[in-house]
Amino acid sequence: NFENGEGIAKVYFNIDKNYSVPMSEVNITVIDANTSTSWMSNSGATNVFIGNLLNDTVTFRYGRIHLQNITVYDSNEANATIEYLYWTNSGWKVNTEHNQTSYGDINEAAVNSLLSTLNIPVNVNIVKQSGKNILNGKENIKIMTTHGLPYSAKIHFDIDSWLWYHPLAKPYNPPSTSNLDCLTHPCMKVTFQKTGSGWAGIGRKNSKYNENNKTVKTNLKKEINATKNEVKKLNW
Repeated sequence: NFENGEGIAKVYFNIDKNYSVPMSEVNITVIDANTSTSWMSNSGATNVFIGNLLNDTVTFRYGRIHLQNITVYDSNEANATIEYLYWTNSGWKVNTEHNQTSYGDINEAAVNSLLSTLNIPVNVNIVKQSGKNILNGKENIKIMTTHGLPYSAKIHFDIDSWLWYHPLAKPYNPPSTSNLDCLTHPCMKVTFQKTGSGWAGIGRKNSKYNENNKTVKTNLKKEINATKNEVKKLNW
């Protein structure tokens, strides 16, 4: 590995990750290094000077990909922002240094391939920002469906395993037709809602579906006739 008495060797440090327990950053400083003659072309060269490796420090940060369920109205197109974070003593922080070349991102082709295999009429596209997938630790995606509204779908994301985190996480396992367990990889639920489609909540005070308008007070002596309305329930 040496040419003219000089050689370059890459050194990697691997830290096992607990997918459900974040940890503070780890700094590793090399204070000593020894080489073996087994990987030198000149077996007689036993004294090797390690250049800029000694006293150099590398930092390990516990990272994750963060995405949220989204709902859009009267549209077959939804826009979402994915964040790349790392853990600090004060909580999660956006990793503005994250880039897809060095640290990875979602596997767009794998995501769409699985959606197609599962016959889910949804397509996920990464939106380039200044020619990059990820900018300042954030990645924009566009989700489209050809299905009539209202419609809801769950999207399973294939990512670099070191970005996987969930408080109840199992070891990372990429999504497939035989693995749709969202405790093994990140998932997102996207809902394409339609205004006036009949869905209603109970928060609107003037709605006939409001809790006060659905509740009937009775006493023990007699029954009271009440107007009954059909209510469709949407679990948020």
